[in-house]
Amino acid sequence: MKYIYIAISYLFCFQFLFAQTNNTSSSELFESFKQLKNPHRMLYVAAHPDDENTHLISYFSNHLSAETAYISLTRGDGGQNLIGTQLKDQLGVIRTHELLEARNLDGATQFFSRAKDYGFSKNPEETFTQWNKEKVLYDLIFAIRKFQPDVIINRFAHNTPGSTHGHHTASAILSYEAFEKAADPNVFPEQISEYGLSTWQAKKLFFNDSWFFYESTAAFEEANRNDFLSIDIGEYYPLKGISNGELASLSRSQHKSQGFGSLLNRGTKMEYLKQLKGIKTENNEVFSNLPQNWKEITGSKKIDKQFNQLLSNFNFEKPHHSIQDLIELKKLMEKTSNGKHQDLIERKIERIQKLLIQCTGIHVEALVAQPHYSPGEEINFQLNTTLPHTLNMELTSLETPFSAEKFDLKHKLQINEVEKFDFTVEIPANHPYSTPFWLEESTENLFFKVNEEAQLMKAIDLKNTSVNVLFSIEGEIVKINIPIEFKYNDPVMGEQKDLFFVTPKASLKNDKSVYVFTNDEWREVEIELKSFANQLSGKLQLEIDGWEIKPSFYEIEGLQKNEQLNYTFMIRPTSASTSTPMQAKFITPEGEIFNQKVSYLDYSHFPKRQLINKNTSSLLKIEAKTKGEKVAYLAGAGDEIMEAINELGYEVDELMLKDLGKKNLNNYQAVVLGIRAFNVHEELAYKNKYLFEYVENGGNLIVFYNTSRGLKTEEIAPKKLILNRGRVTNKKAEVQFLNRKHPLFNSPNLITEEDFEDWVQERGLYFASSWHSDFIPLLEMQDPGEKTQKGSLLHLPYGKGNYMYTGLSFFRQLPAGVEGAYRILANLISLENEIE
Repeated sequence: MKYIYIAISYLFCFQFLFAQTNNTSSSELFESFKQLKNPHRMLYVAAHPDDENTHLISYFSNHLSAETAYISLTRGDGGQNLIGTQLKDQLGVIRTHELLEARNLDGATQFFSRAKDYGFSKNPEETFTQWNKEKVLYDLIFAIRKFQPDVIINRFAHNTPGSTHGHHTASAILSYEAFEKAADPNVFPEQISEYGLSTWQAKKLFFNDSWFFYESTAAFEEANRNDFLSIDIGEYYPLKGISNGELASLSRSQHKSQGFGSLLNRGTKMEYLKQLKGIKTENNEVFSNLPQNWKEITGSKKIDKQFNQLLSNFNFEKPHHSIQDLIELKKLMEKTSNGKHQDLIERKIERIQKLLIQCTGIHVEALVAQPHYSPGEEINFQLNTTLPHTLNMELTSLETPFSAEKFDLKHKLQINEVEKFDFTVEIPANHPYSTPFWLEESTENLFFKVNEEAQLMKAIDLKNTSVNVLFSIEGEIVKINIPIEFKYNDPVMGEQKDLFFVTPKASLKNDKSVYVFTNDEWREVEIELKSFANQLSGKLQLEIDGWEIKPSFYEIEGLQKNEQLNYTFMIRPTSASTSTPMQAKFITPEGEIFNQKVSYLDYSHFPKRQLINKNTSSLLKIEAKTKGEKVAYLAGAGDEIMEAINELGYEVDELMLKDLGKKNLNNYQAVVLGIRAFNVHEELAYKNKYLFEYVENGGNLIVFYNTSRGLKTEEIAPKKLILNRGRVTNKKAEVQFLNRKHPLFNSPNLITEEDFEDWVQERGLYFASSWHSDFIPLLEMQDPGEKTQKGSLLHLPYGKGNYMYTGLSFFRQLPAGVEGAYRILANLISLENEIE
């Protein structure tokens, strides 16, 4: 790697715009000073993104000025998605960033364990048969020892198994155990010997009661809480111009993939905490009987005095005047040695260093001319600084993730000048690609593999695409980490910025995730090849065991960077072929093999993220006959069912709500409503009648699952049909056929127990709980130790046609290439009014 040049220029204009990274208002700085002074820390514990009580977290962070963190044991990758079709790992990335956006609003920090969210769990016993309990406990104790909270608050009760999601109760059980075990040096001693952590005894453990643990809000309000702390968290924050309830609602509304948008709350709101362990709490104050000032912690009156001076001297119009007070405070704390609280002191010193930079008002940015570079390429980036105040401040050096080399600058910054420093470096050939760190390797036993101790608790890690910038501020050396970014102008939205990504030289993308073959005819497979390198050459080929392919490969020469071309292969099964994965590969003349797909999560509520996955599709060779030719599909919250119907050979028209009542539906073999259609479409509250008329006239309406809460209308069927939260989470649960002669199980395909083999994650969810006597339940199933459920698949003969409701999780099975799910889907669409 070579450092080619450094150029210093003033007000030099480039054709592209750059990204700003430092924007801290005076009010934010003042509140940060208050939190710096406060020695208290609170850790909130639950299982998933969206489990956290944002009202309480915001109250601790903003009103009490305590250092506050939320640890979610999972990233929510086993849940559902209201805003798109992404599930599993991609959904986990979305929900990770939704949590980060929530914490950006309420001021807390976000942690995770390595546990994978495998879907709904009925009780903690079942949860611990899936998760390795000791591993999750290890991560939670690691977080406690690292963060060292005074107070731990559990979202859920540890002693009510079966009353809520098994992951929920499991999180509380683990926290209850970790409270004392984190202080035991014999528990996970390697955390102490290898990672340098100290044992830690939190002082108090609480359970945060809530209305959703009761039968009704009235029962919650009437509950006896003589042994609870009662806290009014309805504070108003003048420096923010917003109340705690409003702030918490905005934070909660970041969970968009879960549909948790909230109205802004104002005024009095009570929260209730029951103490489970620890030092006695008095006067309804969570941090009572704990050290309240730095004299109690360090024995130093000078530190308390300096904190008071820092706050009393703060000038909202000239926050840089606080720099000398911060430096003096840092020196005092560096002289303090207190073994019991040394980690706390060191964290406060780190925070002072960040505040020193923020007080300068300096604008720092590290920018590239294009958003993607590949390993082996030279990268040109620019460091820009603008110092608005008269300060003795020097830009001393720069560290990049591409080399151990440090670039010495020793440049005294000018006042209110845009100063630009240009660099050219080479990205090493073995530099990791930009993808979420917990997805870099395959999961093992429902745990993400994390290779570095520093990543155990982290939400994200951008260290491979960021630079460290070192400054001298009034003689104090301070280091800040700046992400490398690409900024551009959108004609409508104005200034936009993306993270800089390290990308493979070639990206491959199959046009489908599943290809269904019901005969031995040739089919086209289209492969999208995108080059992220200049003059990319090589051979593109498919790898499929036991199938015929033509051509055998394409020879490709000289693709330009960002050039994208599509290549068509023809494939067909032989008589000996079986269902199998299909992978495209690109092989360069030097022998480099690329089989990855580069994709992006690009939503407006969090930064654009790049994902690198193996580009694999499923080839299904199955016997699946169909009736009819055309199907209408009304999209719901987002699924891949429409694509699956198309794979069965149907011509699929996407149905628009504006067309209901105008469009003649009688030409369709079936009309299919995607998942949660009655949850997301307001118009179905009055346009449902057109769908029911279609059924009455001989049509076939198939409604995939809807959530029981949040329906736009209770009339989701022509006759009474009530949903609940009933589900069967055991993906191998025995399925009983209630009427084997029913046409659904016989025409055009014979459906048997074999069609329920190899299902993924679960059988189904949001089953019906009660229905009109004209409905015909078709299946019966249950989780271990529970009553049987008959609401997973219901048929209503209505007029000349058929209405079907199913909570079977087709939205998971079809993209996963489960053969039986395709055969059942074929029969659902082909159903005719042939009931015996």
